[in-house]
Order: sequence, then C-alpha cells, then structure tokens
Amino acid sequence: MDRRAFLGALAATAASCRSRTQAQSSGSRVVSLSPGITDALFAIGAGSLVVARSDYCDYPPEVTRLPRVGTSITPNYEAIARLEPSLIVSEDNAATRRREL
Repeated sequence: MDRRAFLGALAATAASCRSRTQAQSSGSRVVSLSPGITDALFAIGAGSLVVARSDYCDYPPEVTRLPRVGTSITPNYEAIARLEPSLIVSEDNAATRRREL
C-alpha cells in the first residue's frame, strides 16, 4: 500500500469511529504491525478498532491486552487470519511482507 492509500485508509478509519458504539458496529478490524501506527490509531480515537498488535507495541498501556501477531517482517499469518481483519497496517520498508499479508 503506498503512503497516499495508507493515509486515506487511516483517515477513513478515523472518521468511522466518532463514538465507541459506532466504531464497534462498523465492522472495521485493524491489525497494526508497527508501534508508531498503533500509537497514532489510539491517538486519533481509532483504538477500539485495533484487534491485534505487533510484538513491539506496548503503548498506550491498553494495547497490551491485545494479541501479538508478529511484526511486519515476521508476521504470524495464521494468527492474523484468525482475526479476520479488514485492514492490516504497517510501515513501508524493503523487508515488509506486503504481498503475503
């Protein structure tokens, strides 16, 4: 996903979570494979949509209750698939398993 598409998806996700009830009923399920992205999702009020985190995500504190599903370089495909996410977000680098995810 290129940067523009990611920002568009992130903005759409943020817009869909004006309230916790609305976010939960929207069906959006986000897996974040980057600590910075996880932090940003919670900061913009989309934390209730996050259903899993990377092995390195530990902030904000409430994220530690979510299951860990590897990293963008070493994702746990089975764990991610079981969660049936509607969006998987990660940083963009040469080692990211974009195609596989």
